Amino acid sequence: MLEGWLTTVLSFGKGSLIVYHLYADESFEDAKGVFTVAGYLITSKALARLTEAWADALGPLDYFHMSEGHHKRYPDVYRTGGTDDA
Repeated sequence: MLEGWLTTVLSFGKGSLIVYHLYADESFEDAKGVFTVAGYLITSKALARLTEAWADALGPLDYFHMSEGHHKRYPDVYRTGGTDDA
């Protein structure tokens, strides 16, 4: 499958292809008409390091979303970036 896709993208057998991961989130404020997008464009190696650090920072949380009030319900996790006291 990948070979067929690469043949389509690089149909003459020449060129370069770079693959990154993109993780983004959006926010919209209706009253102000403001639309915001932020994210990370990251290599696989850097993503592996970020994923590990993020899991450590979440501590007991399965995920984090500011609008759900996690920063208020779990202030120790939010302030310290994890639950380890080391």
